[in-house]
Amino acid sequence: MSDNIKMDSLFSGSAAISAKNPLSHTKASGVKTPDTEGNSGQSVGWGQGAGNATAAILNISKEARLKLKQRTEHDRPEKKAGVTSAREQFENEALERRTYLCEVTYNPGVGCHYPEEEWMRLDEPETYAKYSSLELKHLHAERGSEDHIKYGLAASKIEWDWFNRKCRDKDGWLKNPVTGKRAVISVLEDYYSDDVHDTSFDVYDDSFSDEDASLWRFGTKFNVMLPAELLNEMELLNHFNDLTEEEQGNLSEKMEKIDAAVNNMKEAEKNYEGDLRWLRFGVKFDKDCNATYYANYTGCEDKNGIMADSPEELLDKLMADRGF
Repeated sequence: MSDNIKMDSLFSGSAAISAKNPLSHTKASGVKTPDTEGNSGQSVGWGQGAGNATAAILNISKEARLKLKQRTEHDRPEKKAGVTSAREQFENEALERRTYLCEVTYNPGVGCHYPEEEWMRLDEPETYAKYSSLELKHLHAERGSEDHIKYGLAASKIEWDWFNRKCRDKDGWLKNPVTGKRAVISVLEDYYSDDVHDTSFDVYDDSFSDEDASLWRFGTKFNVMLPAELLNEMELLNHFNDLTEEEQGNLSEKMEKIDAAVNNMKEAEKNYEGDLRWLRFGVKFDKDCNATYYANYTGCEDKNGIMADSPEELLDKLMADRGF
């Protein structure tokens, strides 16, 4: 498999990007997260008598409203249209969580963490769905009960069967069965992330639970969800030059759709004006590369966020709820 995927072969304005380059954990210096510490108010003394008490209540009410307005403006500066928002702390936490899930990591005293579940999820989505369903029942069953043992053994059997089939080479050594898929995802994430915000790509399948199919699973600023079938096609990017002219054309057309939708999503974020907290944007594709746009934020009534068929419609919905 080639270590480099030529993105400029697929759509204009791009450059060759190495699949070996990991998504950056530390953004460029100078990008600061907004200060969220409010100024504490001062106590107000009460006067003597009914008249003084009434005046004091009125004064406290006016002062409280003024301080609340000032503190709100300080805590939640309104994001202006035309510029991207400043990087927030949740973005650093989301990136750390995502890296632990998807990469081999080493912790002193613990050893290596191999994310086999994530490999299974990309490699055989339906197998993963069966495994995760049983594992969830195992975890929720009373410890040591018949159900706890039954579901645990069933989940382990599925995982062990998949692991022996897909994660061992002919000599028995450990191998990663989704190297090609991970290379595609890594290149796309590196290409669409910048010095301020990260973009994560994930995969869903009709067999997945709502949690596993959630667009906000990683919680980065920009979130892209691909169907498993589409990622399988995109794995051909690893040997693009070996494809027929027709295959190259079909794949390039889909990549152009992805490129346009992701850039439209980012443009919607740039054009948003308001003070919604923990605001994230997403785009979800079907197997034909048709895009649906999403946004989610603290206080959104729907846990899956708001959705729209176009970035313009999404922006209109966001602007209708400028904060709370």
